[in-house]
Amino acid sequence: MSESTIFDFTKAQLLPIVSTLASEKVYDFNIRFDHQKASPNGIVGEYLVPTITWETGAGGSLERTLFVRRSKKVEWGRLQAHHYTFLSENGVPVPRLYGVLSDSQGREVLFLEYLDEVTAANDAFNEDLGKFQKYLEIMARLNGVKPTVEYAADIGRDMAQREGYTRNWNTWLPWSIHVLNQIERYAESDLLGEQIKRFCQSNQVEIKTLKRIALELMRVVPNLPVGLVHGDFLPGNTGWRKKSKELVVFDFEDIMFDTRFYDVAFILGGRDTDEKRSAIQRDLAEIYLKAYSQYGGSTLRIEDFLKEITIVWYARKLNLWEYLPPDLHGPSYESGVAGNTRQARLDLLHKNMSILVSRAVQIGTLLA
Repeated sequence: MSESTIFDFTKAQLLPIVSTLASEKVYDFNIRFDHQKASPNGIVGEYLVPTITWETGAGGSLERTLFVRRSKKVEWGRLQAHHYTFLSENGVPVPRLYGVLSDSQGREVLFLEYLDEVTAANDAFNEDLGKFQKYLEIMARLNGVKPTVEYAADIGRDMAQREGYTRNWNTWLPWSIHVLNQIERYAESDLLGEQIKRFCQSNQVEIKTLKRIALELMRVVPNLPVGLVHGDFLPGNTGWRKKSKELVVFDFEDIMFDTRFYDVAFILGGRDTDEKRSAIQRDLAEIYLKAYSQYGGSTLRIEDFLKEITIVWYARKLNLWEYLPPDLHGPSYESGVAGNTRQARLDLLHKNMSILVSRAVQIGTLLA
């Protein structure tokens, strides 16, 4: 590819997008690449960061830098342009979409606003309450959106077309029990190391309790209220506009309808139960709930909210499959799901089994 093209599109193909970028009719433009190819954490695909220069109607010249993202492959259920459009129209801060094209192989190519800064790590939020508040507020704005019939149909189509596993609680929770059974068998056969073998031997009653909780969650979780969820709302899927100090969210490949607080449950539902951490959790929950009701969501008591997100967090965490090494039918190390070595996976497996056991009494009380 020469430096004068963007994923081999012609100038004629790009001209409408440049005109949208310029907010006026553009007849010619130039492309250069001053920036390194970007690779934000949350976006899977190929990226270019071109700077476009054009002549204005007043005789001067202007330039603007874009972030251009091309899908790795044709995957109709994971197209994103319609999500950027709908969410923007409904007040969710997202990078501006200047246009979308399909390349010669049918892959979606998005022409997006270039953000001043992409959040690279959770620490940027965990160590700054102001940033974390903005993070929760934008999450609440997305979760509170009321879809139109047309947009709901789009999401239904997307979910039906997605390759691989789409989360469904009616299969996720029985699968969690199956995985726990497998872990016990592997441990007994000395396939998971001495640490997990000892854990399983000394926690047989507790592991049976986890299975009973999963069975009870099969009744509870599918009956929780449903809403619009991002599905992967992590700090790495957000970025900043420095001038306005505004946080925006991107990467909508997994957006779907699910338990309404799935996104925030992943962030707040597993907070420690000691007094100090519980107070912080309550403060953060109030920030989220205030924004959620302000931007279209229902109003509910904080105690009900905390109960709901704790249940959803535990239901998600109960499935330990991602911590199994590939030789025991876990995900590949290249998937990015969990640790990238066998020992790292086993350490994470032990850690998460310990967390599940330590919180089982609390969850059992919530489900009673």
